[in-house]
Amino acid sequence: MPTDRLPRRPYVELPPPPGGLVAAVAEAGRRRRRRAVLAGVGVSGTAVVVAMFVMLMGGGAGGDAILRPAPAPPAGAVSPAPHSSRASAPEGVNGAAPASPRPGSLPAPPPAPKPASSTGSAPSGHRPASIVLTRTSSAYTGEPRVCRTGDTVDNSSVNPGQAWCSEAAATPVDGGERLALTLCRDSTSSGSLTFASSREVDFVVKRGSAVVWSWSHAHPGASSPHTLTAASDACWTWALIWPGVTQSGADAGHGPYTLVATSASDELHTDEQTVAFDF
Repeated sequence: MPTDRLPRRPYVELPPPPGGLVAAVAEAGRRRRRRAVLAGVGVSGTAVVVAMFVMLMGGGAGGDAILRPAPAPPAGAVSPAPHSSRASAPEGVNGAAPASPRPGSLPAPPPAPKPASSTGSAPSGHRPASIVLTRTSSAYTGEPRVCRTGDTVDNSSVNPGQAWCSEAAATPVDGGERLALTLCRDSTSSGSLTFASSREVDFVVKRGSAVVWSWSHAHPGASSPHTLTAASDACWTWALIWPGVTQSGADAGHGPYTLVATSASDELHTDEQTVAFDF
């Protein structure tokens, strides 16, 4: 039959689909995914296929399939803990033992040790009041010397018979200040020192004009007449360590002080030796 005699149907020109090629590509991808799902399951998985098909086809602009992550739990929500046959109290509550550290974490540091007790030590602001006075003998080895004692500072009143050389010293040491008085017979003759009591010297510590501490305050001396002799250039030295206390035993504090050292002997009791020092 000639083709020019076939009936002809009128047609209407349709506009191109919205989206053009993009929409066609999306539709093709959607069909490929549907065929892959149907080919991968059997008849027994029909319900699963339907669910997956709905998930793949749902949502998205222009009908595109979108896989969305599971929604995050609301703020403050607590994920369920693994099932346990016994519930435990929170750490530190009702005597519950602290939880073990997580693997790889460091354990909590141990509590700091408590400071050692000060039992047996002196109260704060006070120092031990036990002070020991010593007396030692020695010999002068310097150049020969002649010493005369006087009643005044300028030595205008001379007592020729008192040939003693006097020297006081204040030296910082462990535990305080070493206070000393040394009496040496000069190189011309021997001599003696006469005492009416057991106290032979006195050490007085002043701050300005005020007396802070003195040896004689607690050691007035008992009646005990005696004599100390010395050959030429022989010496007697009395010394003690003042621990920086007042007469009551309280801390005297740091600052400038003056030592006044005297002999209690009949021969030299008017002879004062003074030394300024810082404590």
